[in-house]
Amino acid sequence: PFCGCDGNCRFQVEWSPVLWIATIRKPNEKMSAPVKRCALYTRKSSEEGLDQEFNSLDAQRQACEAYVKSQASEGWRPIDKHYDDGGISGGTMERPALQRLLADIALGNVDVVVVYKIDRLTRSLADFARMVELFDRHKVSFVVSGPGCCCYLPQLKLSFSVTGG
Repeated sequence: PFCGCDGNCRFQVEWSPVLWIATIRKPNEKMSAPVKRCALYTRKSSEEGLDQEFNSLDAQRQACEAYVKSQASEGWRPIDKHYDDGGISGGTMERPALQRLLADIALGNVDVVVVYKIDRLTRSLADFARMVELFDRHKVSFVVSGPGCCCYLPQLKLSFSVTGG
């Protein structure tokens, strides 16, 4: 017995496959987190400045990429597709990049949606509620990565329910 008793002790070590795997791993080898495919969505209402070499959409994307990179140890990876809607209001769901994003979510190609500010995704609480239902149905996380805010979907849901949204 492990503890030195007569063998009827409740503190005996039980060997499980998990412990076995842990003991055969190399000392410096890290277990890798499952990959989380991150879609970065950006939007700018007006077309003003979109023709510049570096514009608001680029700045939003860069901030979202930096946040995803900070979560790399958790398996987060940006997907190659760009979901950028330039010159389109957030008050409508009829945005080409948003529709592509929602279709990719429905197809199971996205695990996390990252935006710089929540109003980049939508300016309508009703539309946001519909998107949250879609995210939940497909087990997609939603993250707002802007300055002073790293909000995950559960926090946003609580915020909306407390404020009556």
